[in-house]
Amino acid sequence: KGNLALNEFNLGKFFNDEINLGKVSLQGKIDGGGLTLESLHANLEGTVSSLQLKGYDYRDIQVNGYIVRKSFNGLFQIHDDNLDMDFNGRADLSKSTPDFRFETDIRWAKLKNLNLMKDDLRITGKMKSDFSGAKVDDMDGKVELKDVVLLRDTVLARIKYLDLSAKLADG
Repeated sequence: KGNLALNEFNLGKFFNDEINLGKVSLQGKIDGGGLTLESLHANLEGTVSSLQLKGYDYRDIQVNGYIVRKSFNGLFQIHDDNLDMDFNGRADLSKSTPDFRFETDIRWAKLKNLNLMKDDLRITGKMKSDFSGAKVDDMDGKVELKDVVLLRDTVLARIKYLDLSAKLADG
């Protein structure tokens, strides 16, 4: 329990995943323990001034949540040049089938700039989710989209409301 300050700490080396993880700089309060992803458990409240993921350097992240292994439950807000959003809920990547229960308000996301897509796709909108699955074909649960705008190059698509429910069938 105490204050935590990291300045360009190399998460990739620490967690042995330098392809996806880079350096992090943050200041905050922490209460927990664990030195590996498998043993990590902590309440974290603070400001992440810089976080490198998939080669992109995210800026200005506020975090207030609980981390257990590869699971986050709480609130984070990002006010970056290429991503401005609020997230409230849980993303659990610790199991063989990831589980997601959250609400998010994406004011803008420029996915190509974030190194998440090769195409120039920009998104705004709100999403509420309660599903499990690593990809669309494995999805089991529900996703609601509201007031979504997708812009790919010069093509614009608007989704006022979409309710997607999926259930995996046996066999």
